[in-house]
Amino acid sequence: MKVLIHASLDLVERMLVAEKILRQNGIMPFLPDTYRYQHIRDEYHDLETFNRIKNKLSLENMRLVEKCDALYVINEDHRNIKGYIGGNSFLEMCIAFYLSKPIFIAQEFSSELPYSEEVLSFQPTIIGSPEQLNINFLQWNQ
Repeated sequence: MKVLIHASLDLVERMLVAEKILRQNGIMPFLPDTYRYQHIRDEYHDLETFNRIKNKLSLENMRLVEKCDALYVINEDHRNIKGYIGGNSFLEMCIAFYLSKPIFIAQEFSSELPYSEEVLSFQPTIIGSPEQLNINFLQWNQ
C-alpha cells in the first residue's frame, strides 16, 4: 500500500515521524517536497518565480495523490486553529475525494475552517497522530 502524508510545512518533523512508522510497518510512504520556498516571495520579492515553483509543486502533489492508495493529513493544532488543514492539504483532499481514495486525518478539525463543510463531506477517517499509526492505520489496512 502507498500512502501520501501531508501537513503544513511547519509540521515537517511530524510528517517524518509518520513516514518512519509507516515504512517500519511495510507501507510505502510518500511526502511532498518539504523545502520552504517562501523566501523567494518574501525576501527577494520575486512573485513570478515563487508562483511558478508553487504551480509545479501543486501539480506534483496532485500526481502523488493519484499515485498513492490513500491520503493521510496530519492536521494537528496549528496557527491557533484546532485540527488545522491548510490550503494545500485541502487541495489534496479534494483530489483524493475525486479519485475515490480513502482520506485519513489525525484528529477532528475546526468548524472555523472556511472549507470545513467540504472536508466533512469527504468523510475522512480519524486515525490519530503519527505515533498511533502503527495501531490505527494498520488495523484499517487489514
